[in-house]
Amino acid sequence: MLENYRGMGLGEKLLSNAIAWMDEMGAHSKTVSVAVGNEKAFSFYERFGFYPRKTLLEQI
Repeated sequence: MLENYRGMGLGEKLLSNAIAWMDEMGAHSKTVSVAVGNEKAFSFYERFGFYPRKTLLEQI
């Protein structure tokens, strides 16, 4: 079902608005988290200037 919404530009609009709001509020840094197995999302975030910087390991 979620696949039906891919490619419509919704994520780009939402992230663009969120980044603009954070900039207006004076945010000094912005971070996004991507779950293991969803590395294909990297290219989406790279379009907005986000790049992998570290790996966080979590005990579950």
